[in-house]
Amino acid sequence: MKKTNSVSLSGKAGDVTSIDDVTRASERAIDQPPAEALIAAESKRPSDGIPAWKELKVLFAAMLKSPAARRIFLIIGAAVFVLVLNVIGEIRMNKWQGSFFRAIEHKNLHDVWKQAGTFVVIMLVLLSFVVTQNWLLERMKIRWREWLTGHLLDSWMAPGRAYRLNMTSAERLNPDQRIQEDVRNFSEMSGDLGMGALRSTLMLVSFVGVLWGMSRGISLPLFGRAVEVPGYMVWFALFYALLGSWAAARVGRPLINLNEERYTNEANLRYSLVRVSDNAESISFYNGERDERTIVNISLQEVLNTLRTLSFAHARLTWIACGHGWMVVILPVLVALPGFLQGKLDFGGLMMVVGAFNQVQQSLRWFVENFAKIADWRSSLHRVMAFRAAVQTVDEQSTAAGYIRLEPQSDDTLEFDKTSISLLDGEVVIADASAIVKPGERVLLMGESGSGKSTLFRAAGGLWPWGSGAIKLPPKEDIMFLPQKPYIPLGTLAAALAYPNSSKVGD
Repeated sequence: MKKTNSVSLSGKAGDVTSIDDVTRASERAIDQPPAEALIAAESKRPSDGIPAWKELKVLFAAMLKSPAARRIFLIIGAAVFVLVLNVIGEIRMNKWQGSFFRAIEHKNLHDVWKQAGTFVVIMLVLLSFVVTQNWLLERMKIRWREWLTGHLLDSWMAPGRAYRLNMTSAERLNPDQRIQEDVRNFSEMSGDLGMGALRSTLMLVSFVGVLWGMSRGISLPLFGRAVEVPGYMVWFALFYALLGSWAAARVGRPLINLNEERYTNEANLRYSLVRVSDNAESISFYNGERDERTIVNISLQEVLNTLRTLSFAHARLTWIACGHGWMVVILPVLVALPGFLQGKLDFGGLMMVVGAFNQVQQSLRWFVENFAKIADWRSSLHRVMAFRAAVQTVDEQSTAAGYIRLEPQSDDTLEFDKTSISLLDGEVVIADASAIVKPGERVLLMGESGSGKSTLFRAAGGLWPWGSGAIKLPPKEDIMFLPQKPYIPLGTLAAALAYPNSSKVGD
């Protein structure tokens, strides 16, 4: 039987640093707020001045490097093409509107039925465009979510990253919510808002021309005389829409931070509930249900408080959005009325103006009606990008100078070469320690229960990079680390036994 050694690591000036010291310091590092290794990206909020276009630029740059980029852009191109056809159909529908009401004005029953048949044809064509466009939009959302989820999973589930991220994040990042809920929200809202904004822009450009042409030759009674203002209907529509957009932006701006706060609090509540579920046996032995209920209630109240604040913010925005929308029922008629009374517009022309004015207003009001959704989308984008930045920051920290180096060892020995281990705030708890474990030797690390004797194993496994010096290891295929808490992956028994090489197990 081989001899089992009880060892400690020697430090500077003959001092002896025991495993107890190392692991108690490790626990302090977990409890203390990190300083040097804080994730700066997570602490920022949209109100800190990070433009959404900069975050989108970073995200698109990453997407362009992936094999999924070609398929995503093919779907986007097809959706835009169908959208353009849809806008052309809407312009044709506006012209039909003038012809239809003109036939009614002239009491021409033959033309009325003829225009009714034309309407059916236009409607069926537009319906096919809308169905195709919606199908392509949903496919685009799926493709985008597939790529973004895979991109974040690949980054987060790289060896050791998930653990280091938990150790260094300034607050709970809740990767489950960031990868599932926030990515879902961002993907779906990006598709809806992107296509909605493009459609509104195309409709605006198209119907501004129609409205400008219908304004020609119409005089307005101003200052006691008739004045012809070129394109006055367009200018009135622009002024009214910009007024509504300014009011919506001013009233609805707090929604951006409130939505992000809501998502954070919702994630914390879910984390509290999952924690109780995962530790139900221990809590029951302690009869700690009442205390746990109090802890969960704190998270619940944070969610409810945010929702109460959101309800008031939404109510204020509703005053603007609904009031602005209802005024459009009568405004286009009043604006076009001078032309009708002067005989420059017949009844069909008046209806065309009403239709074009409503299309211009609907396009310009898009921002007003979607401000709350834009604020929600902005919050989701920031949370996704903050998580992505946090994962990448962990990599940068792990490879920075002053961190423990893991080096391969050719002779199958485990060697700590002037290894120092530091807390996250920079405090050194082991200084220049050295030790060698040769093949066949058995080493017992002694310390009190709960003192954290696994800290050195974390460092050797690459999970605790904070410190300096080197740890020289045998080849990876000759090493196996056993965690303190057993873990059984999902899947078959054969896959569980072969873990982490489950992919090599046949069906």
